[in-house]
Amino acid sequence: MVKISKNVSKLAKISKIVLMLTITLILIMVRQSTTFGITNPTLDFLKMYKLVDTYTISNTKNGDSGDLLNTKASITLGTDLNSPYITNVGDFKSSEGTITKEANGIYVLTAIMDRTAPNTSHSISIERTFTTGTIDYNIDKSKVTSNYSQLDNYMDYLKEEVGVEVNNASIQAKAKSLTENIVNPYDKAFAIFRFVNTNMTYSLDSKFANKGALSALIYKEGVCQDYAQLFVALCRASGIPARTVIGFRNTEDMTYKNSIDLTGSSHMWPEIYLPSYGWVITEPTEVFANNGVVIKTVSDNILMQYFAKALIPSEHIATSYETGVSFRSAIVTSNYNRGTVSRPTMSTNSNSTLYLVDDAVINTIDTAKSAIENVDNNLTLDNYKKAMNLVYKLDDSVTEKKSLLEKLDIILDNLVTKNPKDENMKELGKILVAIKRAELQTSYSTYDSAIYLMSTLSDSDFGKAPNRLRDRLSIVATKIQDKKINSKFKDLSDFPFLQSKDVAKVWNITFSQLIDEKTVNTDNISMKNSKGQLVNFKASSNGEIISISPISKFELGEQYAVYISNKVLSMNGDCITNGWYFTFEINP
Repeated sequence: MVKISKNVSKLAKISKIVLMLTITLILIMVRQSTTFGITNPTLDFLKMYKLVDTYTISNTKNGDSGDLLNTKASITLGTDLNSPYITNVGDFKSSEGTITKEANGIYVLTAIMDRTAPNTSHSISIERTFTTGTIDYNIDKSKVTSNYSQLDNYMDYLKEEVGVEVNNASIQAKAKSLTENIVNPYDKAFAIFRFVNTNMTYSLDSKFANKGALSALIYKEGVCQDYAQLFVALCRASGIPARTVIGFRNTEDMTYKNSIDLTGSSHMWPEIYLPSYGWVITEPTEVFANNGVVIKTVSDNILMQYFAKALIPSEHIATSYETGVSFRSAIVTSNYNRGTVSRPTMSTNSNSTLYLVDDAVINTIDTAKSAIENVDNNLTLDNYKKAMNLVYKLDDSVTEKKSLLEKLDIILDNLVTKNPKDENMKELGKILVAIKRAELQTSYSTYDSAIYLMSTLSDSDFGKAPNRLRDRLSIVATKIQDKKINSKFKDLSDFPFLQSKDVAKVWNITFSQLIDEKTVNTDNISMKNSKGQLVNFKASSNGEIISISPISKFELGEQYAVYISNKVLSMNGDCITNGWYFTFEINP
């Protein structure tokens, strides 16, 4: 087993950006801002970005080692985001594999690579789009109260966690001493913020790095994780809801760049929850220096630039919130041919790149979203056609295109249901049923049936709907073809695929010729699916039972083959086994 992990706590670069230069840069930049109101933040310099993570698995030749076989990668991607400086967050999109959302809210990608030859590599890419810029919360302390009734699961943000030792006596005592005689939660949080920043020393020393809040309090050394967890622990001990955020810290100016390599810039920072303002960003991991010498005496005016503000555009790229698991990591396992002389050597690496997306794309996506919202509120065919046309104009590289099309699929179903007496809608409804059946079964017969019905659909009546339906069927065709390509007996004909919905019944394997008992008996006949897994079955030839076993599980749309003496029987008569030609068919 090989494990890749980008340690979110080891910040590869300490920010060296001088505050006044930062402010000057921001003032001269072209400004695009969104203000949400008195108790909401102002977002400036909004741009759309795309974060792409690439994981590469390589087979490094080691003598006569052969291929890596059935390599499995399990990659943690992140969580849903609700930080105000990361908006319009798209779905995760991967080059391959299956993305699922676990019960704890974490998205995980699982991908299996059939084989990787010596001296070759296999890469998996995951991307996610979002809008971000700078943020100023415009906080009026007089509006901050201690009423957290609007925060769901309020107590979850006060409890002790690994690395956030809220209940420790030293943490409790320090929180009390820092906030004693302070009433306003904002002032309490800033007092804690000042303490963490001015008392901690940034250190990559393994004795102090990634050790958590208590270690940071005792030794006053650590990396971003230790800064963030100490701040969160002290806030929680003071009754202020707080959480850690995992992602990247980008300190480079992207004014004249379309992309930046963020590999090695993994970062953790804290957020606090303030009533009327929501989740507020803070950045305690900031090192101040004078002529290269680190200074600890920093005025509150300077510290305020890192509390409830982010003055660098696209500085904090959030990917997830701390939930007790290692994020931005992959676990990779692989098999190999045990008959080879030596075991293959597998190496893995990963990198992260932030891309700036053109402003025109943002406007196009927003227009498409507005059109979908309109058709949701006013369910008519004309509104649907307009929305579908706008979504289809989006480039395939736009991550949100897939989710928008899926929303329109649901809307089309609702549109058909709403108009049961319309003849065109009736025909469309039949086609939708056929397509869903083909998507479920991924078999040639259901695919052919849906294609035949599609030939009757008029483009003029439904706009881009036929394009979308053909694309859905194209995906089905690709899946069917993939089954054949990935089959252990891919040279056989495509027949038979199981078509019946009743996959629990006993299926018969019937041979078209009388089988010599010396050739076929219960010891040397077997059946396998396209993955090479053994499947129990009942076989007969001209009414004579050859072997009987309880049925395991037949999968709808799966392809199966019968083996005699470990040689596969051809379904088209091309394979010779012990001097006999055999064909067979599967019947219910």
